[in-house]
Amino acid sequence: MSLLPQKIDLEKQLNIKGRFFLNHILILFLYLILLFYLVMSQQSVELFSTNSMAGDVLSIQIYLIILSLASLLSFLIITSRLKPSDHLIFVCAFVFYILAFSPLYYLFQSLTGIPFEFNAFDSLLYYNAHVDFENSGRGDFFSFISDQNFTFDDFGFTGYVHYTLSLFGENIFVQRVFNALFAAGSAVLTYRFCLRLFNGDQTRSIIAVSLLIFNNITIYFIASGLKECVMIFFVLLVFYHLNYVFTDKNKAKRLFYGILGIICLIFIRPHMLPFIFLGIFVVNYAKLQSLMIKQSILFLGVVIFGGVIYVVATSGAVEIITLGYSKILDPELQREIFNLKYEGYSIAEAYAVMFASISFGALSKIDFAITNEDTFLFSYNLLLLNYLAYYLWTSIRMVLKEKRAEFYGLLIFILIYAASMVVSFFAQEVRYLYMMYPFVYILIAYSIGRHKNPKLATLYNFGITAVIIFWNIRSL
Repeated sequence: MSLLPQKIDLEKQLNIKGRFFLNHILILFLYLILLFYLVMSQQSVELFSTNSMAGDVLSIQIYLIILSLASLLSFLIITSRLKPSDHLIFVCAFVFYILAFSPLYYLFQSLTGIPFEFNAFDSLLYYNAHVDFENSGRGDFFSFISDQNFTFDDFGFTGYVHYTLSLFGENIFVQRVFNALFAAGSAVLTYRFCLRLFNGDQTRSIIAVSLLIFNNITIYFIASGLKECVMIFFVLLVFYHLNYVFTDKNKAKRLFYGILGIICLIFIRPHMLPFIFLGIFVVNYAKLQSLMIKQSILFLGVVIFGGVIYVVATSGAVEIITLGYSKILDPELQREIFNLKYEGYSIAEAYAVMFASISFGALSKIDFAITNEDTFLFSYNLLLLNYLAYYLWTSIRMVLKEKRAEFYGLLIFILIYAASMVVSFFAQEVRYLYMMYPFVYILIAYSIGRHKNPKLATLYNFGITAVIIFWNIRSL
């Protein structure tokens, strides 16, 4: 009798694993066909080479292969062990994710015949941004930039913006809808990816997503001022209701909350959408209380407090408020952004680069994305390599204990980092390293959760982050 339940459980497990195996074999087969078409198709190579790696077919094919493997592994991790009610939202999110993250994006380009000409996009963005800036000032200018782009440090890349621009042109309403859906989907995928990577550990998943949100707050506070940060609380209140879309037993209430959420996706600025998850976390905080969350809050508090004290001591309180505006409105900097030496960069990308520079403390230069010797790039890679070493060591130990999810996570990290370095080397540009941005925060959350002593892990992360911050401050 004691063996009967075990036999039933074993049969159920085999059935589940069999369905899972067949589904993913089918996906893998289709993906390999698409990959073969993309790598061997001269048209797809020509489309990609119009970007920056003109004529270098081998580097393009290497880039496509590596990103294909990384996106496929990401798909396997994200879609495994989903509840039936979760499939729709994650499939929708993954559609937007895969368009930008994998070579399927270039497949759409080649099949639809839509021109992939960066110069046309640059001209469009340049003209509109210049007119807005001259006529209406900073507010409308940055509103235009925000409406045309999702936050570049999410699971998404600039190619998606160019694709939607080519489809819808200057239709700001449609742009806002698509960018909102993409931003929401990328945040969902970030949390889901972390949840699978950390073997269901919600605490570390929350830490990673919260760090991403904190970075967005920093960027948009300096870029747009206090007004944007005040909107955060409004967004939190609105998206509080979305917590009930999938949980309320009343169908009418679920429909109401769903419609309310769609309205918010359309009319609220896309870069505020990650706060839907922060709002849900706040609502369910009582269920998620743990030492790790308290330590991560303490860690962020110490970093923020230390940064504020340093800036106040060196620059003065008044300059904290005006520094971002003075840098952005500086006529000399404007001329640099519009200078021909940034050919190949859209105006939105140029300002995104500047926002990243500001958020990391390197306020003095925008041309760090062009030169390989810049302080920011060195420190950014130093941070990545530091966490990669830590992650590699702990993952090897976990693999020996048959924790395969962490091994796949490590493999994805290495593949994407390798793809970034390969394409950056051949293209002589470092903008492709931006796809690594979310992994910095994921690795921070990983190292905090893996250490036996959370306080020691907090100090470790604070020390590394402080080194990076002060290293960048030296370039002021």
